Amino acid sequence: MITVNMGGLSEGVFESELFGHVKGAFTDAKTDRAGRFELADESTLFLDEIANLPMSQQAKLLRVIETGEFERVGSSRTLHANVRIVSATNSNLHDEVAAGRFRRDLLFRLNTIEIALPPLRERREDIAPLAAHFLRQHAERYRKKLTGFEPGAHEALMRHEFPAMSASSITSLNAPSSCVTGRKSRRTILA
Repeated sequence: MITVNMGGLSEGVFESELFGHVKGAFTDAKTDRAGRFELADESTLFLDEIANLPMSQQAKLLRVIETGEFERVGSSRTLHANVRIVSATNSNLHDEVAAGRFRRDLLFRLNTIEIALPPLRERREDIAPLAAHFLRQHAERYRKKLTGFEPGAHEALMRHEFPAMSASSITSLNAPSSCVTGRKSRRTILA
C-alpha cells in the first residue's frame, strides 16, 4: 500500500507527488520520478485527509480516478495505473459538498463503501484491547518483555476524553506503553 497525506501536499508539488515528473520538468527535477499512482499500480493507494484537498486539485484527482490515466509533469506520454483507492478524513464529506468545499462527483467516485468509525471516546469498550495491542507492538519494537498494564494505567485510559480521532487517540494509547518499568507499563498522566 502506498500512502499519501493529502493535507500535507502543497499545490506546487501535488501533481509531481501523485503523477510523477520527468527530468527537467522544473528546476529541481534532476531525474525522472514515479508518482504515487504509478507506484501503487495493481495495488492500493491510501489518500489520507482527503477533505483537505483544494478544489483545483480535486479535479485532477477525479480524472485519474475515473480513467486510470495520467501524465507525469513535463511529459505528454499518458500512463495508466490500476489502483484501488482507500481514503480517510475526519470531516463529513457530505457537509463539505453542501458547503461547496468538496466536489460531489469526486465524493461519488470515492464513496463506494463508507465506513464511519466513531471516535474512541464513543467506543470505550475498544480502549483496553487497543491499549493491549499497542503495548504488544511496542514491546516487540523495543524488545521489551511486558506482561501488561498496572491497574492505574487502565483507569487513566478509561478516564481520558480522547478529544480527537486517530492520531491523537493512538498517541494517547502509545504513551503508557512507551513508558515502562520492569515488566509492566506504569501509569501515565494523559493530557
